[in-house]
Amino acid sequence: MTSRERILTTIRHRQPDRVPVDCGATPSSTISAIAYSRLAKYMGMKDSQTRVYDVIQELAVLEDWALEKFGVDVIDVGRAYNTSQEDWYQITLSDGSLAYYPQWFRPLKQSDGSLIACNDQGMAIARKPLGATFFDQICFPYLYNYPDNYRALDEAMNTW
Repeated sequence: MTSRERILTTIRHRQPDRVPVDCGATPSSTISAIAYSRLAKYMGMKDSQTRVYDVIQELAVLEDWALEKFGVDVIDVGRAYNTSQEDWYQITLSDGSLAYYPQWFRPLKQSDGSLIACNDQGMAIARKPLGATFFDQICFPYLYNYPDNYRALDEAMNTW
């Protein structure tokens, strides 16, 4: 079966030739950038590039060699974006391995070595402590108040 046939068979609640493999169909179903970097090194993939496409969780987009090696059937449509080398810049992960962030994500390095990610208005929204493997949310805009258009929804949910 092809990957497409395997997925469609599974969706139809029929028996595929094997269980479909998902490693990146959604951002949370892929591999951490550090683990991917180590896997590529272990597999002897000298030209491999660890591209961090989910920057908050520091998750990697799998390259073709990994998709083929592990028989991955489902991938994220986001792979169609940021395909040029110019779309990425090199960074160092917490374990010292090299990886790439997309050009649009430029966290600010702090004096203690941590990184701060800001929104378009310059407000700090996430922090990655030195040695951490992901960013922690530090901005909670709806913690004490909701915009007016959310208030009715919130009230409706509380009546259930």
